[in-house]
Amino acid sequence: SGPTFAHEVAAGLPTAVTLACSGGEEQWNRLKPVIARPQFRPYYSDDVIGAEIGGAVKNVLAIACGVVDGLGLGQNARAALIARGYAEMLRFGEALGAGRDTLAGLCGLGDLVLTCSSTSSRNFSLGKAYDDTGDYDKASRQFREGNAIRHRLARKWSRKHWRRSVEARLAAPPISTQLDATPGFTPIFIVGMPRSGTTLLAELLSRRAGVCNRGELATLHGLATSLELGGVPEREALQRAAAKYAQQSRQDDASGARWFLDKQPLNFRYVDLALALFPDAKIIHCQRNPRDTALSLWMQCFLEDAQGYSYDFSDIALVMRDATRMMRRWHARHPTAIQSIRYEEMVVAPQTSMTALGEWLGLPDPASRPTA
Repeated sequence: SGPTFAHEVAAGLPTAVTLACSGGEEQWNRLKPVIARPQFRPYYSDDVIGAEIGGAVKNVLAIACGVVDGLGLGQNARAALIARGYAEMLRFGEALGAGRDTLAGLCGLGDLVLTCSSTSSRNFSLGKAYDDTGDYDKASRQFREGNAIRHRLARKWSRKHWRRSVEARLAAPPISTQLDATPGFTPIFIVGMPRSGTTLLAELLSRRAGVCNRGELATLHGLATSLELGGVPEREALQRAAAKYAQQSRQDDASGARWFLDKQPLNFRYVDLALALFPDAKIIHCQRNPRDTALSLWMQCFLEDAQGYSYDFSDIALVMRDATRMMRRWHARHPTAIQSIRYEEMVVAPQTSMTALGEWLGLPDPASRPTA
């Protein structure tokens, strides 16, 4: 339990949580190697009651903060509510046997601060709760309100800028320079619309020996939009870019890895650059029913500026159309480097999908992965 927005965890952003173990340190020592990652750090606790109370009470206080905001009572009132609510959480927890240190940590105060400070996430959380219970009218009302708030706040994403950037990529001539393969380093770019199965696919592939999942890297976007790679990039500039990308992917904890997953879905804009930098790279295009994709995006609270389109169905439709246009272009230019996979098929028959995809990627057989 702790301050965790699921989409940030999935994106590989730094996160810390409390792992409360009823089995003590013996259980902790078994679970930590399975859960811990460079960007995801669990902290040990044997206070299960404290973790449960912190995770439950913060939701009540977050709803109360939503009421304060809805009534227009101001920031002072919200801060007072959070402070006095936290004091009540401590008293309530102590009465039930929870430790004060636990409630003062990640699963108490940390989770409370995150949930209460994110205005729109309360609408999305409440909308999901209604959706889970089948009250779809109330769920849609909460999602509409949450999306309206996020749409007002998403000032760094604009339809005009998006259109210009897409048209510029489509109008650009092919990158004629192609570098040599980087020894011992094969990137796998998982692209497509967000909520189309990119996270699930990365998780399934990362179970294979020699595969390292780096989450949603911002590196390729940064390189593609740099001045050095603008226009017709020179070989030396491409070589520096490839070295930078490989260095940031390998980092210090990837000994023994050869394949590196980058599941930043919006990299569909830069497939030509990815293949110029790494001619042996593989591109996996995740596809899902358009209606399901759009609805899933609309029901998700994103905080990243790049997802600013997801709060309006017309903007979602625009990005989906452009994703289709761009992937059609890359498929035509690089047919052997791109493989498509359907989300629906992956969910129904994951083993069958991964077997075929693993053969195409040249990954070792799943049985060859060492066990702890």
